[in-house]
Amino acid sequence: MGQYYQAFNMTKKQRVSSHDHGNGSKLMEHSYIGNDFVGAVMAMLKKEWKGDRIAWVGDYHEEGQVGDVPTWEEVEDSYEQVKLAVKQVKKGFLNNHTKKISIDLSKCSLYEGDIDKGWELHPLSILTACGNGMGGGDYRGDFAFVGIWAGDEFSCTTKSEFDIVPFNMEMDFSNAQKFIVKEDEEEGYTAMDAMNRVDNDIE
Repeated sequence: MGQYYQAFNMTKKQRVSSHDHGNGSKLMEHSYIGNDFVGAVMAMLKKEWKGDRIAWVGDYHEEGQVGDVPTWEEVEDSYEQVKLAVKQVKKGFLNNHTKKISIDLSKCSLYEGDIDKGWELHPLSILTACGNGMGGGDYRGDFAFVGIWAGDEFSCTTKSEFDIVPFNMEMDFSNAQKFIVKEDEEEGYTAMDAMNRVDNDIE
C-alpha cells in the first residue's frame, strides 16, 4: 500500500496536506527542490513558523517510533488543517535550531541518473519524515538519516544561522560525498521513478 504524508507544525498544532498544494502525498512525489508543497512550508519557516517544530508524518507512522511526534490519528481533531500560499523557495538556508546546523539549499546534491534534469532531494521532508520504509512511494535509499530531524525547530533564511553542512548520506553530515539514491532491489525502482508515479505506484 502507498503511504501518504502530511507536514505537521507541532508548535502551532497545524497540519498541511500535499493535495491542497497540487501534489501527490507519497514522500517521493514531493520531496524535491522546487516542489510547491515543500516550498509553501519553507516559506512559512521564514516568518510565521520560524523556530517551530516540524515533522513530515506518514499515515503508517506509529506512536513512539520517533520521539514525541504524533500520529495522524492523534492529531485529526486537535491539529488545524491549513492551506498555505505557494511560494517557491529554491535558495537560502534550512536551519535546524535544535541541532545548530544549516543546509545550503543551492548545494543539495542531484539524483543519480537525472543530473541533466536537475532533480534534487529536499532536506526538509526527507530529514523529518516519520514512517519511511513502511509503504509504497517512500524513499528507497539509505534509511540511516531519514527522519533524524523530525520534531526539531526550523527556520528558512537568506543567510546561514549556524555551521553549514552538506546534505548527504552521513548521519553527522561531516562527509561531503555525493548524495546517491540507490535502486530498490525488491521493487526495482529508484526514488526518482517513485516521484514520477503519482497514482500508478503501489496502491
